Amino acid sequence: MHKINHYSIPEELLKTKNKIHNIENLTNKEWETLLNFKNIPKYKYKKKYIEIAESIRPILGSENGYTIGSIILEDILLNGELSNEEKLYILNKLRILKNNPYNLVENIQCTMEYIQLGQFVGDRYHIAKGKVALATIFSGLKGYEIANKILEEVLRENNGEINILALINLSENYLFLGEYDKVLENIEKVNNYKKYYDDKYLIDIEVIKNSILCETYTKLKNKDKALEYLKKAEYYLNNVKGNYFIGKELVYETALEYYNLQFNFEQLNENKIYKTLKCAEEKNNLRFIYTSYDLLFEYYKKIENFEKYYNLKKKYDLKIKEINEMNYEILTLYTINSIESGIIARNNILLKKKLWGLFGMSLFLIIGIIFLLELFLKSKKNIRIDELTEIYNRKAFNEDIERLKNQDYYMVIFDIDNFKKINDEYGHPFGDRVLKKVSRRISNKLGKKKNTFFYRIGGEEFIIIFKKISKEEVIYECECIRMAVELLKWKNKELKVTISGGLSKGQENIYEICDKLLYKSKKNGKNKILNNL
Repeated sequence: MHKINHYSIPEELLKTKNKIHNIENLTNKEWETLLNFKNIPKYKYKKKYIEIAESIRPILGSENGYTIGSIILEDILLNGELSNEEKLYILNKLRILKNNPYNLVENIQCTMEYIQLGQFVGDRYHIAKGKVALATIFSGLKGYEIANKILEEVLRENNGEINILALINLSENYLFLGEYDKVLENIEKVNNYKKYYDDKYLIDIEVIKNSILCETYTKLKNKDKALEYLKKAEYYLNNVKGNYFIGKELVYETALEYYNLQFNFEQLNENKIYKTLKCAEEKNNLRFIYTSYDLLFEYYKKIENFEKYYNLKKKYDLKIKEINEMNYEILTLYTINSIESGIIARNNILLKKKLWGLFGMSLFLIIGIIFLLELFLKSKKNIRIDELTEIYNRKAFNEDIERLKNQDYYMVIFDIDNFKKINDEYGHPFGDRVLKKVSRRISNKLGKKKNTFFYRIGGEEFIIIFKKISKEEVIYECECIRMAVELLKWKNKELKVTISGGLSKGQENIYEICDKLLYKSKKNGKNKILNNL
């Protein structure tokens, strides 16, 4: 390892090799960045801190770029004897590199330190930028309402140039929430702040802005407008002269793939979506990890490749479980370490004064931290319960179905017909209400039968397992459930919510068998539950 590329690895970097993936296979550019930094004496860090920070930029697209960059910047902070203003500059860079879904605690901690130092120095620019960064973290956790409150606070404080960042993030959140009028409203406001930026920076802004508009009009099924903004985004992407927004390519690729999924399906390429997913994972971007999986799910549904669809669902479930469990473990260790260090054990009043007085943290930031704690505690405590519908989740189903081998049972898979259309027309919050109301109606219909188990396994897809029941009874039960959903009343009298499903007797590959029956019922007019009994 010491002779790779004719370089020797600095001893202090060998100690941190466990932080770097595939250290034996670092690129020449990564080695060059590391060794150039090694050759700078510590007493020169203060004079060269901007130059060193900028030297990291070329490797940020590589596998180990973020980790190497973090090591370098942490060393400067520790040994550079920087002023508070200089530390702010480095912390701003470092908090971007700490964007890691597997360690959200460290990400938030670094961002909070950045905000707190900004408040100590009295630098409004860095305070506002830190708040936008914190909002982005909560957006990645799907805490859009909390994120939006933080962003709206930034906009109320009239932070000039930072308002473009706040508006773009606000627009993305409303896009996820399905509130498309608010997306368009906030994107329009971006033009009011262009005067604060040079042309190179504005090109990056235009890539992101037009990509968001393309995705919005795609969701609104306006092909002409979507294509217009897609072409604009592509034009600006081809003319990028800097690297101000690291994720702009992901924003564009996502918009392009959603457009192709909706309007130009023959151009949608499975490998390209996987490439976007890989890029999102390398950049540790939770938003685009979720989005890429969503695109792949929709793609496999359209081509009716059920095997790949199921395999991907398993991979996705494992991914989310891994992220949640890793963060819960880190959060637990962090809390224990804090107690042992005497941080939490100090007088609670003094601690509150720190939060509310010395650092002047806003209410929304505190709420955000509480949200993160609750998220991990819930995922640990209620690991078998779906948070939205409060019925069993996919993890519970996977565990239960494994135990049912060699037993007699029936299983029905069903989903809500035209659910995507409901989301698109009425918005995602209303879609969530539909899921809750449908699941509540079915739960009430099933009652508290000991041998019946009800699961939400993802999106609008549900499963019921029936034990100790005859063939005739299970067919009758499923028909009653279908009718119960069809008879639900909605405020919009034109809306009709129905379900389609597939029912089969327990056997090998029961999931695939039921799901094929489900899709057959969709093709045959929907609002029916087919069986092979």
